[in-house]
Amino acid sequence: MKKFIFIFIALFAAFSMAKGKGIEIPGTTLIYNGDGSVSTTSVSELSNYPFGSLVVTDSNTVVAVINVVKTKNVKIQPANPKTGSQDSLALILHGDAKNVQIDFSQAKGKGKLPYVYLDGLIRKLLIKGLGENAGFIVAENIDLEKGLFVQNISKKGAGIKAVITSGKLFRVQSNHGIIGTQLSDAIPGGVLIGEDSPKAQIKAKGGLSKVLICKNNFTNDLDFVAAFYGCINTTSIVSNVESVSIKKINAKKFDNVAVAANVAKKIKEKKVTLSGVIAGKDNFVE
Repeated sequence: MKKFIFIFIALFAAFSMAKGKGIEIPGTTLIYNGDGSVSTTSVSELSNYPFGSLVVTDSNTVVAVINVVKTKNVKIQPANPKTGSQDSLALILHGDAKNVQIDFSQAKGKGKLPYVYLDGLIRKLLIKGLGENAGFIVAENIDLEKGLFVQNISKKGAGIKAVITSGKLFRVQSNHGIIGTQLSDAIPGGVLIGEDSPKAQIKAKGGLSKVLICKNNFTNDLDFVAAFYGCINTTSIVSNVESVSIKKINAKKFDNVAVAANVAKKIKEKKVTLSGVIAGKDNFVE
């Protein structure tokens, strides 16, 4: 009898998870589908995480801390898919989940995602339903052999400000928006890669804007900001910016971009639009 009850409870839990009956993220309209624990912390705690001091949040931002135990595919989604979510969420995720999906709802959502910190061997981060660019996405993935894949498929033109890894990058892809940030933003965007990634691709439907692409060798958040402006102000790659090897940059527009990278597939200048200052033009060919 006890065995029967145990099986029934396990089946009920699995059914509830499949129906979206996940763990509520306090202070939001979102739930977490996966195992482990969910808690929240203050926005001020972001300054204790890499590049967290550069993050701009609003007064409604909730910082969720999730500890994954075994689940390989975890998802954050609206508790009510019919209404979507307009929450502002910063995420601290610990654990070796293979795939992480953050979905504010493609049809109804207009979420904000100013910061994500991934501490584990996460293969892919998929983002949906944002109303503005994702902010800083930081991954401690030094032991991930194939590299991290970050993709934002939000349909409202939302892109990705920065992707930063301690290990390899496989791909960063913005399906409808830019990679980087607006020229009026004081804090630049970046693709900062911890290790040479000969298979890495950077793909941005909306182009690259105010962004630094280089090796992640920064020990201070503000050093990254100074490095970008150093490259732009001198129209060259400054000495404290280290180059990284990648495969390809797929974008049609480049506006105030510093490319400190050895790009295997060179960019054909006649097929793209260059604006503002472009530092690292040795990766462009006629």
